[in-house]
Formats: sequence, structure tokens, C-alpha cells
Amino acid sequence: MTTSRVTQLADLVGWTPVELVAKPASQAVQWADLGSSDFGEPTFRMTVERGLACPDTRTKVTGLEALPQLAGMAPHLSPSGFIFHMSRVGSTLLANALRALPSSLVIVEPRPLNQLLVSPFRHSRPADWSTWLAGLLAVLGQPRRPDQKHYFVKFSSHNILQLDLIRRIFPEVPWLFLYRDPVDVMVSNLERPARWYGVHQNPPAGPNIFDIAPDRLRSMSPAAFFAEVFRAFCHAALAAAPAGGAFVNYNQLTPRSIAAITAFFGVGGETEALPPERLQAIFSVDAKDIGRRKFTPDARAKQARVDPHVLQLCEEFLAEPYRQLEKRRLRL
Repeated sequence: MTTSRVTQLADLVGWTPVELVAKPASQAVQWADLGSSDFGEPTFRMTVERGLACPDTRTKVTGLEALPQLAGMAPHLSPSGFIFHMSRVGSTLLANALRALPSSLVIVEPRPLNQLLVSPFRHSRPADWSTWLAGLLAVLGQPRRPDQKHYFVKFSSHNILQLDLIRRIFPEVPWLFLYRDPVDVMVSNLERPARWYGVHQNPPAGPNIFDIAPDRLRSMSPAAFFAEVFRAFCHAALAAAPAGGAFVNYNQLTPRSIAAITAFFGVGGETEALPPERLQAIFSVDAKDIGRRKFTPDARAKQARVDPHVLQLCEEFLAEPYRQLEKRRLRL
């Protein structure tokens, strides 16, 4: 991998922004030439790591202003739909199903998007931040194949907290929020924490993502932290409900429900063209395992091993938001 400075911005058409690089008084963008990769792995991170591991992969660095500038040069798709989620609720499974559509480009939790969404620039330079965000999603939406015409973005779970800001920039893009029985979500994250759990061990970073003061973070148990965070996720989604989003429970995700979900996103008809065995195969393996490990349902096991204190937190923090989500869930 070789890194250099950009001499002509047009040279970056077809390249992918892979990282925001912190500098003393600003941030920069690292770009990588990933060739013809169409992001077929379950996550953006997997595709980028595979690309950067190749010694012939070229990288370059620009300022953030290159994002909207390149968006004006590079052919790109407009977003067809946004996927938000509560964490451990089948969002990667849904992304894999959408990726099975030959016409779809699906970008899953891209690191530079996460970095920009929690950047302090959203408060200190809101106009620039909005321009950079629009530019970032545009250049991520550069088609990798001639037949790609639909573009979906799956956000990291904590990005739901910026839903209001995102919708101001993309008011017409349909969005969906996936959720699940809070007990299952809590048990899964306590046993195998999401990446953003690192904030609990690094309290000074708390206000940037969760608006939790460092002193409070230091005093919170892991279970209390997750309960408060997941309540915030649900409240953020519910607060935006009048804006036309849809709510889907994990237990609604089946091969047969994908057609209704794609219809919600305005991609009607194409799902029916997929062989049923293709969708069945997607649902039968672990969504994040590129080795195709068989999927094993675990909801009953999670419910059986839940701690009484966790049950109490779920009832106190999450039972009512879950009931409200259930009232509004999409009919599939």
C-alpha cells in the first residue's frame, strides 16, 4: 500500500473514502483505490481491510472539502433507502438480502460515515458538516457495476441518534428502524459488546456519541449503560415516526418479507425475480460470517440466561419504547 497527496482531484473518481484522519486543527480524508470491488462482504470494514492488505493498493489524502467537490465530478447513485437499527437485530441480514438484488449497491456501516457523524464539526461548523456529509454519501454511492441503480446505506446502531440531522439533508430518502425484544438485545451486547461499547471504557468520548457526561459514564454498570443507550435509540426513532419511517421487528425478517421491505423502499418487483432458494440460503447462514457458518436461532437461549437485574432494567428503561415500536411496526 502506497500513500500520496492528490495532485488532481479528478484522479480520485472511482476511489473510496475509507477513513477520516485526525489532524491537530482539522480532519483529512484517506482514500483508497479498491478497484472493481462492489462491497460484497457483509461489512464495509471487511472490504476495506481486504483491499488495504494488498501491497498494490494505492491511497491518497485530501481535505474534507474534497468530498463535495468530487461528488460534483463522479457519477453516483442517490440513496434509495437508509437502514437504522437497535443493535443485534438482523440489520446485516437485511443488508445481505438487499445486496442479493443485482441492481443494488449496499454500503454497510462505513467507518468515515461513523467518524463524520460524531465529529464535533456538526456543532462548530454545521453548514460545512452538512455539505461534507452529503458529499461523503454521494462518493460512497459511486456504482461499481453498470447494472447498479439502487443504493442502500446501513448505518451503525448509534447513528440513529443523528437521525434528525441526517433527515434534514436527505428528507426524501425512506428509512427503516429494526428493533428486537430488549432482553435479547441486552443479553447479546453484554456477552459480546458492540464496537461503540468502548465509550464506556473511555468516558471523555461519551458526549460525542451518546450525550452522556464522563462522570455519569464512570459510575454506570455495563448493563445500566446499555439500557440507557438502547432507550435513547428507540426514542430517537420514535420521535421521527411522523416523518414517514418504518419500524420492523427482528421476528418479522423472513425470506418472504423481503419483497414488502423492498417495496417500502420503492424497489418493487425485483425481489420477486430472485430465486426463493437464494433468499433461503441468505437466511440460513450467519449474516456476518463470510465462511458461511450455519445460523442457529438463539432467542430462547438468551431469554433463559438473562440476569434478574437485566430484566429489571429492561422493564424500567425499554418496555414502554418497545411497546410503542410494536404499535407502529410495518405490516409485512
